[in-house]
Amino acid sequence: MSRNFPPRTELFPSRVVTVVQNNTSILYGDRLLFKMYRKLDEGVNPEAEILQFLGGKNRFRNVPVYAGKIEYRPTSGKVYDIGVLQSYIACHGDAWGNTLSSLTQFIEYLLSNRQDLPKLPSSLPTLLEVVENGIPEQFHELVRGLHLEMALLLGRRTAEMHRALASGSTDSSWSMEEFSTLYQRSLFQSMRAQVRKTFQALAKTVPGLPAPVQKRAERILEAENEIISCLKKITGRRFAAMKCRIHGDFHLGQALFTGKDFVFIDFEGEPAHSLSERRLKRSPLRDVISMIHSIHYATMTTLAHHSTGHPDDTALLETWLEAWYVYVSGSYLKAYLHTMKNSPLVPANRKELEVMLRSYLIQRVVHELGHELNNRTDQIDPHLRGLEMLLREFRSSPITKKNIEPEAEISNL
Repeated sequence: MSRNFPPRTELFPSRVVTVVQNNTSILYGDRLLFKMYRKLDEGVNPEAEILQFLGGKNRFRNVPVYAGKIEYRPTSGKVYDIGVLQSYIACHGDAWGNTLSSLTQFIEYLLSNRQDLPKLPSSLPTLLEVVENGIPEQFHELVRGLHLEMALLLGRRTAEMHRALASGSTDSSWSMEEFSTLYQRSLFQSMRAQVRKTFQALAKTVPGLPAPVQKRAERILEAENEIISCLKKITGRRFAAMKCRIHGDFHLGQALFTGKDFVFIDFEGEPAHSLSERRLKRSPLRDVISMIHSIHYATMTTLAHHSTGHPDDTALLETWLEAWYVYVSGSYLKAYLHTMKNSPLVPANRKELEVMLRSYLIQRVVHELGHELNNRTDQIDPHLRGLEMLLREFRSSPITKKNIEPEAEISNL
């Protein structure tokens, strides 16, 4: 700790950070940040222990340096983590802001050159097809390459984080755990229950939605059994995958851009879950899917923002922004899988990987849809669009009506 935080003879000036957060953060000079949790739960908050673990043996340097924490220990013997002290990360904003800026520039280019745009394919590739076949040169030129390079870097760093989180082979708290058919059935049952609960809430909301959103919602509700059938693909035989500790609340806003690299923050996990749930080992693909969903949400947010004032542009932009999402997310996934190559955490079998990715993506989108139904019904359309895309992929997938073939493996990484 002394290497990172040398002794000082004077006090750090302090101020409360004014950005909107789930917690209260106090900045000490330009060196330290104390995050105080507003909601206290009994048990160990995963943030401090993950930062400590990743910092040990230089397992992964792209996180804040752990500097200490404050605990509350009442006479009952229970433990409550009040907050964690960590290094302050100077940055050029987060990946969410950078993505929105790139999307805005992309829209400006499209509208300025709408007569000269190349023709998009009649059907866009899946994310794994982008991994295997790459990105058309004409699209690469339209995106100007910069955000694709950032997506590749983000994918590499995500994989390095997961490899580091699974590197504690001698400590059962950090070692990998195998999937099992029982665990896979449990996953399916949880996902199915989440779909049914969310769709019940969606059905009650439909009458009050704007006409275009109402039609989309009705189409999604009609596909409930089809979505559950898609999720059921994760059961049957045991997938060759492993579980480890993960970030748990991973999205573009959790990746700070320093100008040269990404630093990941906020390892406390999903605030809606209990501390014990947040510390469970899960597939690292859940983090990957959360990031991919965040990229999709950024594209749909940008589309909605522009369409509000320029509805005549919607048809053109909708098609191109969907392509932007597919190719940028595919680049992120390609870099991730390349860096995770030969890791037992991720299945080498291509079709097992496809089933896991799609299942976790449905789960994530449905989770976010449920959250918005409870809080902001005017924000549900991006998630409905996401489910529509997944349904199109599922309907065209060769594994929809076939069993998983054990010999097929992901290639061209």
